[in-house]
Amino acid sequence: MASDSIFTGLYPDLNRLRLWDGGFTKYKGLQVSLRGNQGHFWKLRDTNYTVSYALSRGESSGGVGRVEFIANVLNNHFPNDPITFGPNNLDYTHTLTANGMFTIPGGFRFNSIWNFRTAGAQPLYVPNMGGAISGANGFFGTDLNGDGGRGTSPQSDVLPGTTFGQFGRAVKSYQDLNNLITAFNQNYAGKLTPHGQALVSAGLFTEAQLRQLGAVIPTIPLCPTGNPNPFHNLLTTDVRFDRPINLSKIHEGVSLRPFLDVFNLFNHNPRALMGSSLNGRFGALNYDYSKAGNLSSHDLDANQGRIDGIGRHIQFGFRLIF
Repeated sequence: MASDSIFTGLYPDLNRLRLWDGGFTKYKGLQVSLRGNQGHFWKLRDTNYTVSYALSRGESSGGVGRVEFIANVLNNHFPNDPITFGPNNLDYTHTLTANGMFTIPGGFRFNSIWNFRTAGAQPLYVPNMGGAISGANGFFGTDLNGDGGRGTSPQSDVLPGTTFGQFGRAVKSYQDLNNLITAFNQNYAGKLTPHGQALVSAGLFTEAQLRQLGAVIPTIPLCPTGNPNPFHNLLTTDVRFDRPINLSKIHEGVSLRPFLDVFNLFNHNPRALMGSSLNGRFGALNYDYSKAGNLSSHDLDANQGRIDGIGRHIQFGFRLIF
């Protein structure tokens, strides 16, 4: 289907030109920027600063994380299902950036930038608890809307009672999440998915047999409310010191600038959000971490990388300008 000689634009399933199914990204926010140039202040020279703040939301359809790429939909029956429209990877409620630069006596220059942003949002999906609904059999446990999947795996269905990416937005705590899980267990757990119902309708299995096999919507364990905080803000500070040295006596227009850079000065490097799985296993929101020894929120999920990938870094060098 990747060949233009096969896909001529007339094939009805549109398997290759996925963009034809639509898709939307929306950004809304209040942005404020304050800039100043004081020239001389006390014993400081060449002082200037910039402070910017954004109160914003970034949302996309289909649960798209990186909005610059083509992405698969979360509902094959309804590509632009509003239930799958929600925060993307650029969604941060508060973003604050401050930059200042000045020259101190002796000709040394100081330049620093501070970045702060609140935690992003996470999606909540119907979990695959394993057992009879492992692998491709997940169609009989997690595919609530019966839209099938991609290949042999079912689509990830958003947890009923919420829309995409609401953990950290409408769902702000473990208690909020437990309320959703309780409602799910009361209204969905133990019932058949459309795939299971199709087997019953075809006379291949009875509902009782599917229940006995475990090929039904799972019961989700509640989250221990004492689990570590799953939301982590980011604060980084980068600093540069340099000292321009005029070498025009050697050659006109030549200068040397030795510099020292410190990235992430305070080594504030928290993990990203915990994995939003609800399968009850280690790394999931509803795992009981009190049974796992003395763990901090940094230890919760071995698959979670640090937000920016590095701790404090220092570099020293020279810049020759001619």
